[in-house]
Parts: sequence; C-alpha cells; structure tokens
Amino acid sequence: SVGRLLGNSLLIAGGAVLGNVLSCSLAAYAFARLRFRMRKPMFGFMVATLMLPHHVVLIPQYIIFNRLGLVDTYWPLILPKFLATEAFFVFLLVQFMRGLPRELEESARIDGCGAFRTYWAITLPLSRPALITTAIFTFIWTWNDFFTQMIYLFAPEKYTITLA
Repeated sequence: SVGRLLGNSLLIAGGAVLGNVLSCSLAAYAFARLRFRMRKPMFGFMVATLMLPHHVVLIPQYIIFNRLGLVDTYWPLILPKFLATEAFFVFLLVQFMRGLPRELEESARIDGCGAFRTYWAITLPLSRPALITTAIFTFIWTWNDFFTQMIYLFAPEKYTITLA
C-alpha cells in the first residue's frame, strides 16, 4: 500500500514538474524575447498575481473542476501546471532569459530558425539552471501540498503519501 501511495505521489509530482517546466518556460520566452502588443501590461498583471494567496483561486478552480467532472481524479492537481499558472516560475525564467545574450538568437534567426526553433534549440538549453530550479521547487511544493490534495482526492486508493 505504501508503494501505491508513493506511485501516486510520484505521478502527481512528475506531471506537475513536466507541466510547469514546459508551460512556464514557453510563457517566459514569450515575455522575455517576443515583441507583441500588451506584453508589458500582461506581464505586470501576471506578476501582480503573486500577491494573491493560493487559497483565493482554489474555490473558483474547484467549481470549474467539479463541473468538468474531474474531482477525485489526479487532473486538478496536474492540469493547472500545464497552463503556466505559477507566476513565480514565469517571473524567474523571464529574468533569467533576459540575461541571455541576444546575439545567439539573432544568429539563429539569420540561419533560418523561427521563434519556436530558437526557443527549443538556443534558449532552452541555455536556461538549464533556471529550469532545474523550477523543476526542484515544483516537485517539492507539489509533494508537500497537503491542502490541495485533500480537497480534490476522496478515494483512499488515490491518496498520496502526504495525505496518508
């Protein structure tokens, strides 16, 4: 039974890490390198959400997941991470990516790379330290998130080590 609890915990934490690293790095690249209308106000609004406690968005989020029939599944614990909902990590990655030399991206564009190829081949490998930091913190915070797991998981066979 401890093995199942450990497996559930690893599934949720692993999915959250994957989602956070992918979505937050994409959002951060857009804010750090791409030029588009309303970029600065959108980034400011996203950073302002850091002042909101997690519990403020928990009730509306629960209502949405309940209407979608996803309560008592792992999806409410993993799916939000794939939507770049962690403003702290987007901010961290934006600041890191702004410190990377633009000349590398310019040379990639000259060689014919588009925005996504530049992100994938140039920016992502150079951002490895910030991505590893994001992965470690996401894993620890998801593993230790007793409150959210308690709200969404009812069946004992879906419990994590934190809940058990």
